[in-house]
Amino acid sequence: MLSLREAAEMAGVSKSSVFRAIKAGRLSASRSASGEFEIDPSELLRAYPPRRTGLDQLRQQLEQKETADRPEWDNLQTRNATLEAKVQGLEALLAEVRANRDTAQEHLRTTQDQLRQVLAALPAPAQQRRSWRLWRRSA
Repeated sequence: MLSLREAAEMAGVSKSSVFRAIKAGRLSASRSASGEFEIDPSELLRAYPPRRTGLDQLRQQLEQKETADRPEWDNLQTRNATLEAKVQGLEALLAEVRANRDTAQEHLRTTQDQLRQVLAALPAPAQQRRSWRLWRRSA
């Protein structure tokens, strides 16, 4: 059985990291009669597998990245092409809506001009004077 300090040294992490792993349930440990943690070496290896040397670790990371990134890259290219097609469709729709708006505005202007001409041709309404009797108090 390993103490908290020994387990941290073997795993290459701090004592607080091992303690947090125990509290989170990622690493199982028991308490001794004196109240200290006792960690089984096999349990420590399960939670903290040994690290590879720098070159081996780098080679493995590169291999994983190449295999993992290729499908993701293809997915991104496909998604990008789909989004570009949607953008082109939306731009065409926007141009059509703007053309319709411009046509409607021009139609509105001509209609307003025609209405102004018709109103100008009508005779002005005669103003009728109101009688002063309407304002007189009723007794």
